[in-house]
Amino acid sequence: MHHPAMTLRAATVALLLAATAGAQQSPSTQRVYQNRLTRIENPPPLLADHPEFFEPITEQAHFEPPPLVVDKGADLHVRAWRFSYNARGIIEIPNHLKASQTAVIMVHPWGIDDGQGWDTPEPAGVADFCTKEKNHLAARHTRQIVRPFICLLRD
Repeated sequence: MHHPAMTLRAATVALLLAATAGAQQSPSTQRVYQNRLTRIENPPPLLADHPEFFEPITEQAHFEPPPLVVDKGADLHVRAWRFSYNARGIIEIPNHLKASQTAVIMVHPWGIDDGQGWDTPEPAGVADFCTKEKNHLAARHTRQIVRPFICLLRD
């Protein structure tokens, strides 16, 4: 005789396997990603559009792989980037997204000195952006750049 917990567990596994098999793409809709890098000649600095908030990032070597996300009917084109020690440079990854199906999330790390209640204790400071002045700069960047950008995407 089968134990009820074992039967339930077997039924759950079977259900998960069936759901996974049904969720897989058919071979005709699968996309094979070509993991290759192409050097970007004379790359502009990253984050150079608001130098009052960030020092533009300059690096001699920039590379571009094929797009990672390619949504059908894409109307929002963004580039993700990261430094790669293996490539010895910055990899800028193009993504083509459908804006109506894309979430932009801004995570404020601590919410200190942002006018919502927590203030930097003096004289020691806190670990948000390390100083009251930097906390205020980060809050101004959020108000003047990030929030208007997110609001623009909502319209």
